[in-house]
Amino acid sequence: ALNYAKSLQGTISSQLRKADLDQQSMAGALQEMHQIQEIAEMLGDNGTALKVKDMANAQIDMIGSASPDLAAAFRRFYSELDKPEPEPVAEEEVADNK
Repeated sequence: ALNYAKSLQGTISSQLRKADLDQQSMAGALQEMHQIQEIAEMLGDNGTALKVKDMANAQIDMIGSASPDLAAAFRRFYSELDKPEPEPVAEEEVADNK
């Protein structure tokens, strides 16, 4: 897991060296890092989960050196991944509320 997370760090770092930042690629790498973090947490490997989270935060800090606004957006994006998705509303409930 840590080796894969490090390769994702490399993806983000390579984008930072380009003049035209590929935000989608960086967001995808951060999302995958978050998934690794979640899997580690589910398995009870809190050490790995914390390392991956620290790695993601370090990458976001690096993004901040190029663009503070972009880093803030990625920080919000990463933290939003921790929030559970809302339960889907059944069609009957929607009809009852009309």
